[in-house]
Amino acid sequence: MSYPQIMFSKQLVNDVVAPSEYITMIQPIAKSVFLVTNDFSQQDLDDFAPLFNSGIQDKWVSNVYNPTGKFKVVEPATPLEVPMIGVSPGLLQTRPDILSKDAPSLAYIFLVQGKNAGERTKAVAKVTRHAAAAAMFHELINGYSIVFSGAILTCNVAKIFPPTPMNIKLKFFKVEDIAGLHSVALEKDNKRQGNSIGVWC
Repeated sequence: MSYPQIMFSKQLVNDVVAPSEYITMIQPIAKSVFLVTNDFSQQDLDDFAPLFNSGIQDKWVSNVYNPTGKFKVVEPATPLEVPMIGVSPGLLQTRPDILSKDAPSLAYIFLVQGKNAGERTKAVAKVTRHAAAAAMFHELINGYSIVFSGAILTCNVAKIFPPTPMNIKLKFFKVEDIAGLHSVALEKDNKRQGNSIGVWC
């Protein structure tokens, strides 16, 4: 089976074959990337929650354990020869009704890593699917992997990345669709004082 080569960023969320794993090329620069389309687990979310709870966006931070619980901004990670991108169901929305009716309520989060992935990570949020694809495309070209991706409600971006530090620990819950995102917002938020965020991943 032949897989589509990547010419444009929008192909990352439109043309990939799911669920699957394959190596493809970004053209015309002939950059190899390993593309994986699958669900992320609740355990993945739990593992990555501290990075999102850092509140630091678009900057590389040290993953190394810090007794203070704070993440230190560091220099960028070393690029990879063949970066990986994990595309979750939240980014692979193909139904016209989702794109037209629900897309404005959705934003997209992802995590970027390079070599020594356990040491440096960058968290990113984008408010449109194609903006997320363009940002991921840029990271891949530069040799960085997208190790996590998912969709959230747009209103939650400011909770995860507030303009000023909030010192509130957020809880992240894996959901299967847009209805799940709204369910977490309506039900769990009421029980947990607004600290719960659904992630379609």
